[in-house]
Amino acid sequence: MLPAAKSWVAGRQFYAAQLREVTLSIVMNETKDLAGLVNASGFALQLAIEKAVEDSSSEHSFELEAHEHPWKTTEDRGFIDLIFGRSNVRLVCECKRPREGIWVFLREEDRSHVDRARLLWLNKAERGMTSGWHDFHLRTASPESAFCVIRGKGENDDPMLERTARRLILSVEALANEETAVLDDDDDTRVYVPVILTTAELRVCRYDPLKIKLTSGTITDESYEKSEMISFRKAFTPTRTVERRTDEMAYRAFRRLSLEQERTVLVINATAFIQTLRAWTPTMIGDDHSPPWEPRRSRRR
Repeated sequence: MLPAAKSWVAGRQFYAAQLREVTLSIVMNETKDLAGLVNASGFALQLAIEKAVEDSSSEHSFELEAHEHPWKTTEDRGFIDLIFGRSNVRLVCECKRPREGIWVFLREEDRSHVDRARLLWLNKAERGMTSGWHDFHLRTASPESAFCVIRGKGENDDPMLERTARRLILSVEALANEETAVLDDDDDTRVYVPVILTTAELRVCRYDPLKIKLTSGTITDESYEKSEMISFRKAFTPTRTVERRTDEMAYRAFRRLSLEQERTVLVINATAFIQTLRAWTPTMIGDDHSPPWEPRRSRRR
């Protein structure tokens, strides 16, 4: 081959190699951009949790009932990320992969863990459909708190966790209303457990209320501990007006109404979810208390 021809071939090979590198760079950058778009959605966490529960189902017996389940109320509408079921229990799950890596919950230093959770129940019996919110006792205990502090949220911001929990409670009520049509004599009861599954690290701030400075409103001498699950409890949504009982003083009626509006949302770190499900085997709710749907005359006091 003549020198000129050799030079021409070498030149084409060089430019072809350069074109391949440029094309590969464009494809890689586009893939990176698309991956960033996908990961920003948080759907990947939801898919991973669904798969983890499916793969470990033989260890805890929870199974997927639905994903991306639509719900609607007069106040709002949306989709439930995941619903897991076992027997009459339904875990209604919202998956959150926040940018803020740490959620801090406030808890007095002398308060122990609790096993109570105020949950919605539904029962179909001969007397008709009954439902309500009741303090069930779980087989596991965790810190309970009504206050959560998240980095970047100021006092004038609408608290992110409260907002998420409020919509989750609404979705639970919508799901229960939907299931009233399918319960029968062989499958007559539901207990709904609202769960927020998150990649955030959960911390508990233990404080002494006597050491909070009234001049500045700041905590001193506090301590912090890591937790895999928090029982987040407060009045997330207002309920219908509860009438005052004939033998009840007004201030007692108000206090009762305030307590009856409280709801529990379990906040669980995603990495500990399967371990938590295993701990709820063979039953999640303790059997040492009679269920609220039993007639009062037959319930133990």
